[in-house]
Amino acid sequence: MPSNSWQALLSRPNITDYVAVNTFTVLQNITPSATTLPDITIPANYLTVGTAWRTTTIGRYSTTVTPTLQLAHCLNGAGTTLAICAATTTASGAANLTFMIQTVSVVRAVGTSGTVMCGGFVSGLTALAVAMAPASAPATAAINTTASNTLTAAAAWSASSASNTLTVHSHVVEILN
Repeated sequence: MPSNSWQALLSRPNITDYVAVNTFTVLQNITPSATTLPDITIPANYLTVGTAWRTTTIGRYSTTVTPTLQLAHCLNGAGTTLAICAATTTASGAANLTFMIQTVSVVRAVGTSGTVMCGGFVSGLTALAVAMAPASAPATAAINTTASNTLTAAAAWSASSASNTLTVHSHVVEILN
């Protein structure tokens, strides 16, 4: 007998692009901005053991020379990294190339010492490869499920340059069960 399942968006998708700052070389939040995109927040006490969600972020980037770029999905800004790809060398002088990071997270434990396991992929940073996120074996991340948590995308460039830009077109979270 087939089982029933459903998906629900945690919040409405954005309809305004967000251009991230381009002079950062450590992991920084690239979505959202209070002035352009609404926060995507998991309410306090919403998560239970086994709750799964999929986060998808799509955008474009441009570069100067060949910097490396890392993309990640995080909790509460860049405070807790759920999944991050290895530093990937981008094309030289890339102009408006599309990227996508998609991850699936599953709650393993709840409470003030809750945990979540996350894994996924990043595509579009190189012409031939899809990078796994995380690059090595997934590990659990800490999450306080008794408090609200914001789901964000983050990035880090290897070089600070005004020519290194990221624009987020879509940042969506779907609750899978």
